[in-house]
Amino acid sequence: MGVYPTLYRLPTDYSTAIGRLVSRFAVLESALRKLIYALLETGPKFGRVAVKSPRIQDSFTMIEDLMALKSFTTTLDIKLMKQECIKFERFRDQVAHGVWVKHPQSDVPVLQITRGSYSEKPGGRSIKARIHPQAMKITLENFKDYTRGVDFALNAVKQLANELAAQHDALHKKSLEQLKQHL
Repeated sequence: MGVYPTLYRLPTDYSTAIGRLVSRFAVLESALRKLIYALLETGPKFGRVAVKSPRIQDSFTMIEDLMALKSFTTTLDIKLMKQECIKFERFRDQVAHGVWVKHPQSDVPVLQITRGSYSEKPGGRSIKARIHPQAMKITLENFKDYTRGVDFALNAVKQLANELAAQHDALHKKSLEQLKQHL
């Protein structure tokens, strides 16, 4: 543990990787919000006022609750999607808001983590990152893995939206037919 010089300028490939991850994650968040708006049967203007910008966990919880209210089902494992997307969100937050330092034992920039706690050895005592920041070596391959994960999640959200849209259309068609029968 020590004090290391802060990197004010990251190598271009790191800046690019951070930007790619952050922008793709923003698209994922937008897709989840649009899915919530569709389930609420409202447009983006009302949706932005009512729903705001929830964290990933809250977005998935809303989707699960709205699906339950409408008796919608899916072939996808939403709980697994939620767990994975929470990991992506945590990583995105760390790399986007973290401080990068030059560590003498690393040939790549090192991310300094100052939230939460960690242990240096499995089963070892817990160390508060706020008091003793944790050094996290992140490679370009790590960025590629997380970006691929976000892309996979985005495709899964699109599939979920298609499944729910089909159920929504069938529900409204049935309601319209019932209304016609009662007239």
